[in-house]
Amino acid sequence: MADYTSSTAIPGADPYDADGPTVRAEGLGDIAVSLKQPQLAALQLLRVHFRRLSGAGTDTASLTLDVDSHKGAGFDTRLKTITGAGVSADVNMRIPRDELDAWTIGSRDALQVNWTNPDALGEIAWGLEAWLVRPR
Repeated sequence: MADYTSSTAIPGADPYDADGPTVRAEGLGDIAVSLKQPQLAALQLLRVHFRRLSGAGTDTASLTLDVDSHKGAGFDTRLKTITGAGVSADVNMRIPRDELDAWTIGSRDALQVNWTNPDALGEIAWGLEAWLVRPR
């Protein structure tokens, strides 16, 4: 699992007021990204773009967002499952301000983003951007 820790949360409550996303990651094959912050943070925006590099095959699968709690597996929580994410089905998820509390992770917790590449040869590339903000 790739582990991405930002030294500072993006200031403010609007990702468009900031210089850019808190985390950027890209790769081939499966997505297994762990987003961490050194302080309380909330996910406000998640974008994932998928593109087929070559060949043909199955293009979509479920993308999951989970809290990995420092308290242990008994406190891990599935926040959302997005079915049918993949080529020609990008993820563009913005959390409304009045729902940020439900998307807040503690300073010792992580937000896990997972997607299993449905292509047997792993010929789907992806790019992920996530905006984490300090809750108000």
